Amino acid sequence: MNEAMAHPDAGSNPMWMNDPRFALLAQMKRFTFAHAKFVLDRGIKEYKLGNAFPLVPAVLAMPWMLAADGLRDTLTLTDTSYKNNWGILDHMEHAWSRAGHAGRGQFFADMGQSIRHGGSGLEGAAGPTAELFGRIARGAHTGQWFDSMVNQIPGSPMIMPD
Repeated sequence: MNEAMAHPDAGSNPMWMNDPRFALLAQMKRFTFAHAKFVLDRGIKEYKLGNAFPLVPAVLAMPWMLAADGLRDTLTLTDTSYKNNWGILDHMEHAWSRAGHAGRGQFFADMGQSIRHGGSGLEGAAGPTAELFGRIARGAHTGQWFDSMVNQIPGSPMIMPD
């Protein structure tokens, strides 16, 4: 059996992901479906049988995702001003979704989070690239298109300080 989470095959994907017309969207969301099938579904099945141990890595993933995001933002000097007014629940929701715990419902979680933080639901469903272009478009709408584009470049605070 060559199928694994790192190498999902056509049989582990929903039918629409195998359609070439949805290839770009499927490429960005394939991990969501593979993670749900190989980690969450199997972990929940074992939990129902009385074995909670397979869910331990899923629980430990949340603090690791928070730490990884913080380290990435620090090392790349990424603009994180959009997180300035986040509360603890926003950070926990972000860690929950980054760890893949929403499973196949991640599409809707991404849409909701995008809407609550000033984006459009379509950007959230389409993935990070669409969100990037959405932020640039909103910057263009406010007359700050260049600043919003430069803010997406890692290390941009060193290049163009305020």
